[in-house]
Amino acid sequence: ESTLAAGAIVGTAAVDANGFSIHFSGGKPVFKILGQTLTSKQQVEGNKWVHLAVRLDRAAKTMRIFINGQVEVTKKNVSLTNELAATRIYLARKQGQVTYKGLVSNVRLWTVARTDDQISQNYRQYQESFVMRGHTDGNGLVQPLFQVQAEGGLNLVPKSNSVYAQRTAAQQQLQANQNEANVRVRGAQGVKNGRIRDKNAELNTTQKLMQQNISAENVRQHNARRANQNDLVLAESNAEKVIDRAIDQANTNLISAQREATQLLSDANRQANQMKDTAQRERDRAAADVNKKRKELD
Repeated sequence: ESTLAAGAIVGTAAVDANGFSIHFSGGKPVFKILGQTLTSKQQVEGNKWVHLAVRLDRAAKTMRIFINGQVEVTKKNVSLTNELAATRIYLARKQGQVTYKGLVSNVRLWTVARTDDQISQNYRQYQESFVMRGHTDGNGLVQPLFQVQAEGGLNLVPKSNSVYAQRTAAQQQLQANQNEANVRVRGAQGVKNGRIRDKNAELNTTQKLMQQNISAENVRQHNARRANQNDLVLAESNAEKVIDRAIDQANTNLISAQREATQLLSDANRQANQMKDTAQRERDRAAADVNKKRKELD
């Protein structure tokens, strides 16, 4: 949150071939270091928290300004031959003179070139956790608004200095601890991966056995269905044979009954004819007797 007056946010007392400065000019962030200058194309909105980051990458020979985690401007083919020679870094003021009026929080300096993703991640981490410190009008005592971490600090003292030696030793110990932790993590990960492989192999074996059992059961059920189908076909065939035999027997009985009926009818007709003939002879005899009686009476 700032009035955006031209002035340094952080930098060395002298911004020359051996110093650096991050400041505003006309509302635009400016990054100067070791005689090189990079100015943002975008003005920063006042009275609003803004995440501002700059990067000097000696290996890539580039300078870059980031606003709210996004790349704002890049300068390529940066040629640097000097080193920082200052022993003090000033925050928002220089030699008793206020250079920047506003609120500053979470200032960090690094000895390595942070990647774009790391800078964007820093912005996301601090996006909702800015802490307002210090006086908004720039008056009052200078407050230490940032703390330089051992692993990311900017060394501004000779290497022979005992503080630098202690810091270097602490950094080396930290790196050694980190390496040991990485080895342990990799070992634990290896054990975990081995257990996972063993468990996967066990699961695969179990699945194969289950598949074999399922296949055997399917074969058994298929054979049982085929056996049932064969039994059904055999039963149907036997039933058809029984029915055929019954039909043949019924036909035979019918023919025999028809023959017997024909014989009985023939016998009945013969007897009826015989009885008819006998009755006719009786009538003829009776008629003859009647005629004889008549003649005798005459």
